[in-house]
Amino acid sequence: MPSLRFSRVGLNLSLLQYLDFASIFISFIVLLFSLTVHEMAHAWTADRLGDPTARLLGRVSLNPIVHADPIGTVLVIGIIKHVYGFSSVRCN
Repeated sequence: MPSLRFSRVGLNLSLLQYLDFASIFISFIVLLFSLTVHEMAHAWTADRLGDPTARLLGRVSLNPIVHADPIGTVLVIGIIKHVYGFSSVRCN
């Protein structure tokens, strides 16, 4: 497997030829579906055990948007970008 190389312009994009975008897309859909079912199961279990908080927040749902926390989602993406160095902003 080729190594990542950084140049003055940024990440060397020669690795794009090794990416299979169809499998990445399918993996993303599977991950989104599994996380949604997982979080809905947490909410349903809490509701069945007597904690109405998740039901009152509308989280007993298969809608993935309901389970996305704006602050947590942005924070996790920001941390991943910071740790791994991926950024859509060009720094001089």
